[in-house]
Amino acid sequence: MRYKLIFILIILTLIIIPSTFSDNKEIETQVLEALEESEEISVIIELEKDPEDLNFIEKFQAADLEMEELADNYFVTEINEEELDELLSDPNVISIEEDEIASLFLDGTIPIINADDTWIKQKTSINITGNGETVCVIDTGINASHPALANRVLAEKCFCDVTNLGSGGCCPDNTNEDTSAKDDHSHGTHVAGIVASNDTTYTGVAPAVNIVAVKVTNSSGAALFSDIEQGINYCRTNAETYNISVITLSLGGGTYSADCDASYSSLTTEVDTATANNITVVAATGNAGSTTTISSPACIDNVIAVSSSDANAVPSYADRNSITDILAPGGDTVNYIKSTDYDGSGTRSKYGTSMATPHVAAAIALLQQYKTNFEGRNLTVSEIKNTITGNGTTISDSGTGIDFIRLDVLLSIQQIDELIPNMKNPNTTEQTHYDYNNISFRVNATDLNLNSVWLEGNWSGSYTNNSMTNSYGDLYMLNITNSSFSAGDTFQWRISSNDSRNNMNTTDWFNITILTGAPLITLSSPGDNSYTDSENTTFNFTATDDVDTRFNCSLYLNSVYNQTNDTTNNGTLTQFTVNLAEGTHNYYISCNDSSDLSRNSDTYTFTIDATTPNIKSESYATTLELGDTFSYSSNITDTHLTYANISYDTSNFTMSNSSTNFTYSIITYINGTNNENIYALDESGNINYTNISYTVSDTISGPRLVNLLYTSSLDQGATQTVTGYLVNSLPISTATFTVDDTNYTMTNNTYYNFTYEFTTDTCAETNFTIWSNDSLGQSYTNTSSFTVTECCGNSVCDASEDCSSCSEDCGACSTTTTSSTSGGGGGGGGGGSSTGESSRAIKSFESATPQDTLTFEIPSTLIPVSNLEVYVNKELSNIKITVESLASQPTEITTPEGTTYDYMQITLSNFENEDLDSVDLSFEVTKTWVEENNIDYRTIILQRYNEGWEELETSGSGSSEDYYLYTAESPGFSYFVITGEEKEDIEEDITEEEGEEIAYISDELTGDLIASQAPEEETNYLRLIKIGIIIIFFTLMIIAFFIYEKKHDKI
Repeated sequence: MRYKLIFILIILTLIIIPSTFSDNKEIETQVLEALEESEEISVIIELEKDPEDLNFIEKFQAADLEMEELADNYFVTEINEEELDELLSDPNVISIEEDEIASLFLDGTIPIINADDTWIKQKTSINITGNGETVCVIDTGINASHPALANRVLAEKCFCDVTNLGSGGCCPDNTNEDTSAKDDHSHGTHVAGIVASNDTTYTGVAPAVNIVAVKVTNSSGAALFSDIEQGINYCRTNAETYNISVITLSLGGGTYSADCDASYSSLTTEVDTATANNITVVAATGNAGSTTTISSPACIDNVIAVSSSDANAVPSYADRNSITDILAPGGDTVNYIKSTDYDGSGTRSKYGTSMATPHVAAAIALLQQYKTNFEGRNLTVSEIKNTITGNGTTISDSGTGIDFIRLDVLLSIQQIDELIPNMKNPNTTEQTHYDYNNISFRVNATDLNLNSVWLEGNWSGSYTNNSMTNSYGDLYMLNITNSSFSAGDTFQWRISSNDSRNNMNTTDWFNITILTGAPLITLSSPGDNSYTDSENTTFNFTATDDVDTRFNCSLYLNSVYNQTNDTTNNGTLTQFTVNLAEGTHNYYISCNDSSDLSRNSDTYTFTIDATTPNIKSESYATTLELGDTFSYSSNITDTHLTYANISYDTSNFTMSNSSTNFTYSIITYINGTNNENIYALDESGNINYTNISYTVSDTISGPRLVNLLYTSSLDQGATQTVTGYLVNSLPISTATFTVDDTNYTMTNNTYYNFTYEFTTDTCAETNFTIWSNDSLGQSYTNTSSFTVTECCGNSVCDASEDCSSCSEDCGACSTTTTSSTSGGGGGGGGGGSSTGESSRAIKSFESATPQDTLTFEIPSTLIPVSNLEVYVNKELSNIKITVESLASQPTEITTPEGTTYDYMQITLSNFENEDLDSVDLSFEVTKTWVEENNIDYRTIILQRYNEGWEELETSGSGSSEDYYLYTAESPGFSYFVITGEEKEDIEEDITEEEGEEIAYISDELTGDLIASQAPEEETNYLRLIKIGIIIIFFTLMIIAFFIYEKKHDKI
């Protein structure tokens, strides 16, 4: 009795334990509904562990069912209600979904999707027909012997377990897996024909593509989703062997208004794996006429969902909704689609979204062939989907209110085209032309989507582009008239073409020589816009001809015929002489040869002027003191005056004028009588002059300085030129220039005009002295000063300096320089420089463009910022960035919130914040400062001053032995401060905001967030508690039993 009771307790415990593991399972309502209608159904089960990996207790708790593995942790089996209860009690079961039956959809065509226009496109004689590509058709099977498909069915496979025929399957050999995919329904062969038929009448979308056929349905057209999954897996695993790039599924089941991945997790896994291996999966939406739902697998996210269209609308039978990707021709109840038949060699008519789907699959094969064969790479699944769903005919569907895109193969291929147009046979009618003939240019140009063809040439003197016209076929032509080029020229030309994707091709340059035909005339004199003072005018010209040695030439004066020379020799200078009145005239020469080819020369204009300039109304002083300014003025008139000069001391000077009033001023340095000559000259060489004189007296003793000239402020290193007049009636013995306590003898240029030139070296206000004496020992002294600015070496990078001219101030080009001065450290928080130093780093860039990233690495540990990445929005040159760690808070800015680590200032030279797009800053904070100030390192941020402190987006980027590392993004430069909050402040904030979820940066500052513990972990924890309670209960029961037995024995 004792052992029986113990055994019963053990059994009860084992019954209780499974219930503690039995959590809420993910179970589709379709499973329960299906079991109400059928005694047994097929389901797909997701397990947490593989059954072989279960321990003893877990195996004891597991449902006792035979299951077939589909993929990792996904299994398929047949169950009844009792077996469903077992699965619900199995703690290893995660989800249960129905292995649904998929029903077939029915029937489109070629010109409407521009497939036939795509076939004729070719490269190196290869047309775009799907050659070398393979489509995997998962359907009812295939008639591989059909003439329209013969020799292009590369492989067959069957996964069919929907019936219990023979040994339990619906494959051709009555098993559930076979290497034959013979069609026993017709649907699959019809679909394959739409993809690949090469029948001359009923041609498929890709008539040269290969097929791999996978049969998954019975003869009634029913398939298990688990078989579809195996079919997709087969296509994927054999993709490399057969070059499979697309899978087409014209079958499905269920109704879904949104993505259904969660409802078909194992099927979704297979689709996602195929997609990851660059295999596109397309599926039909269904034929129930729904405007809100579509079927599975079309509803899976990574599947391209295909619905049906006719010429201009969506037929009423077609399922479509917001997750439908594309339309394709599927026919309707009136217009069926004919394609290959499964029985014999004929055709069969069908319609439906099943017929639309293979149109899309075959189109994808055409796109892949184009990209692979023509451009040498494969398209990705996302490239394919974006291309076909974004380029086609828009169909507005009144049923859903959605604008769908209908498939357009040619437009889709044009959008992925990266090839340049092909051009052949560029030529002209001849390579040598007379200038009176037109020139004809031509070229044969082809491209998938040719946009324009144009001719470039320099026959007009500069290179211009001219559009060519399509004459017929691929021939483009352009005629240039004889007015567009000049005789004797050799000009260049070439032809270019581009397509709508702006892929461009250009021929080599070609040359054309233009012969004159008619005489070519060169005018010698009078020159164009020339002047002469002779009324008896001689006209000189030379005429050359490719035909005759002698010809007739005539002179036309002022557009009126004047005279003819009928014995003009080829290439010989010829003259006409005519007596003309003063004034402006024009002329040209006209010549013709024996072939009556004539030509006119250019028209030249010339002026006859025999009148000399008129000088009058002279005004000047006749007596002056030595060193005074002599001023002269007069009125000078002439129709074509060239200049008016005044001579002084054997030098000529051009006078200034306002209209006819001319003036000139000069310092008098010649004592006694001064004679001046004034003369005027016109364009024809006519000259007039007059003489004047005045007296200069010296009534002041000793030398004196007049008209002292120098630059009062100039840059360091610039040349300073000091000039002046030292005047005296006696000879100047010595003239000395003194600067920086050094005497230099001044150079005497003209009489007493002295000059001294030197380079400015000292950066400050500089005094200089001019001293002179005469032969009697009388002396004169003048002291003046100037300022030297923009000095290299004063630690200020001035506007005129850059990294090339002054690396000492501006930093070496493309390198970093730092400098240090004494000061306080780290601002309010005592961080930054532990040595009490502040630092500055400078970097200069010779140029910057929006395409560049300006990188500024700062090696100094005295500056918290370690790296800058600067992005500009326009082209810049000779720019400079200065980063400085400040000793304390600047007086002009306010105090920021938080505990201060360090203040910094970043300034710009030769550009502004408006020239920036953004700046990425990397900075570091010492762990010592964080610990000493009780700072929560997760709160450290960078702030920028912009009329107040602005917190910048800051994130942790890691840590080192001594530092926490951070990055921040800023819109520009200014003052910056690094701040943090004390730990107590953070804890208070958390308690105040009760219920808010808090995410922290991890200890290693990797940027990852620490989330709350996963619900699954919590569930496992609760399970352990339950098990513990049960074990305690079980133990107490045994103890109680033994106590009872002991007492009973005593009684």
